[in-house]
Amino acid sequence: MARALERQWEETLHAHRRLQQEYEQFCAQRPAQLTAAQRAEVRRLAQDIPELWSADSTTAVDRQQLIRLLIERIAVTVQGQSEQVKLCITWLGGFVSEHAFVPSVGSYAQLADYRRLCDRIEELRGQGKSMADVATSLNAEGFRPPRRVTRFSGGQVAGLLARKYEKAGGNHGRRLTTTLKKGEWLLGDLARHLGMPPATLHHWRKAGWLRARKLSVSGGRWAIGASGDERRRLARLRRHQQTKPNQEIPKELTTPTSANRRV
Repeated sequence: MARALERQWEETLHAHRRLQQEYEQFCAQRPAQLTAAQRAEVRRLAQDIPELWSADSTTAVDRQQLIRLLIERIAVTVQGQSEQVKLCITWLGGFVSEHAFVPSVGSYAQLADYRRLCDRIEELRGQGKSMADVATSLNAEGFRPPRRVTRFSGGQVAGLLARKYEKAGGNHGRRLTTTLKKGEWLLGDLARHLGMPPATLHHWRKAGWLRARKLSVSGGRWAIGASGDERRRLARLRRHQQTKPNQEIPKELTTPTSANRRV
C-alpha cells in the first residue's frame, strides 16, 4: 500500500514538473504585454518607415525584410484579360486593405475600355479631326494607351486604326460601301479626291454648302452627295477659297444643285 502511494506521488510530481515546463515555454513564446511607453515608442518608429523606405542607404534586401515584418499575405486578382487589377493586403495584426490599380498591358485589346476607345476614335475622325486632334481629345477624356505610355500621340492613333482595319480585313470597307447611295462618297474619300482637309468638308457640311447624311455605322461616318457636277462645284469652291480668301464667295459655289441638296 505504501509503495503504491509513493509511486502515485512520484507520477504526480513528474506530471506537475512537465506542466510547469510547458507553461513556462508557453509564456516565453507568447508576446509580452507592451507598456504605454513601449507602445508610444513603436508608434514613433512606425512614423519613420516611409523615410526609412526611401533612404538611399536602404537596399532592396532591406525593403524585402521590412515587407516581411509588416505584411502577412498579398493576393492579386486580375479582372478577366483587362488591365484592371485588385490587390488585397493582409497586414500583421489582422488588418486587411484593398487597392485597385492599372498596370501596363501589352496590347490595346487588353484594355478594359478598348471597344469604347475605338468607337470614340471613329467618332472623332468622323467629325473631321486630324490624328493629332483625336489624340488630344483622348488624353483630355482620360483614355490611356498600353505599355506604360501616359498619353496618346497622333502616330499612336493612326497605328491603332491601321492595325484595327488590317485585322478586320475588307469587311469594314465593304460594310461602309454598301451603305452609300448612288452618287455618294464617304467624307474622307471625297476630301482626298478633292485634295483638301476633311475638316473643311465638315465646315461646308455644317454651313449647308453640300448634302450630307450620317451613316448608321459605328464612328459617326458621313456620306456626301457628290455627283460629277457636284464634285466640280466643290472643286471650284475650294479654288476660290484658296486663291481669293478675302473676296465674297459667289452664291452658286455654295449652293448644292437641286439633286444634291442637304438632307
